Amino acid sequence: MNKLIGLVLLLFLTIFVGHEQVHATGNKTLSVLQTQSSTKPTPSPSPTTKPVIIIVPGYGSGLTPDDYSYAINNALSQGYTVLKYSPTFEDISSYANLVNVWSQGVGNLAGKKRVIVLGHSVGGAVAMHFCATDTRCVASIDLDGGPVQYAVIPVPNLYLQGEVGAYCDQGCLDGRTLASKITTDSKGLEVFMPGLKHMNFTDYALNQAAHPDLVSQGYFGTIDGQSGLNQITSQITSFLATLH
Repeated sequence: MNKLIGLVLLLFLTIFVGHEQVHATGNKTLSVLQTQSSTKPTPSPSPTTKPVIIIVPGYGSGLTPDDYSYAINNALSQGYTVLKYSPTFEDISSYANLVNVWSQGVGNLAGKKRVIVLGHSVGGAVAMHFCATDTRCVASIDLDGGPVQYAVIPVPNLYLQGEVGAYCDQGCLDGRTLASKITTDSKGLEVFMPGLKHMNFTDYALNQAAHPDLVSQGYFGTIDGQSGLNQITSQITSFLATLH
């Protein structure tokens, strides 16, 4: 009888201990899983890609996008990719049509990219027009360009205006007035640049003696060429900083 009671007690203890071991093991496993779940690294957000800057030159005088190296180098130094629009259509008989055709070319160059359009003279008018009508544009920069078509620009925009020279006819004056109106109505930023004239916004300002025709027509202001480009670069840099 005592032997039977002993066997019953042994069986009871074996079952009880086994149950506690399984229960403890289960809790331990759960604890490990919870710890692993809580320490799993959170995926980093995708980096924000900067828009591409498209450089659009002025019309005539042999100007190409490379004649704005100060603007190109400044953009590259800030981590932007730069694309250069080299127009092939140069029929100036209809200024509005010229701007439209160049704007289409800028759109072709942009592809599916988000872009900032930086243009001088006719290129400035293109920057305003393209950014007023195309959702790929995130900002426009007009360097002394006069548009002929009124349209509010729904994105940040900068208009740098130089002094007027004798070369500026009534159409030119009207373009300046319209550029100011568009900038104001678009809540953009207009900055008047004293001492700079139309060609001070190009690399030509660094070697004015190589362009005697432009000098004789008053296309350069009184400011030193490099100093003028430094001032323009500073304004562009400050504007780009507001887009971040």
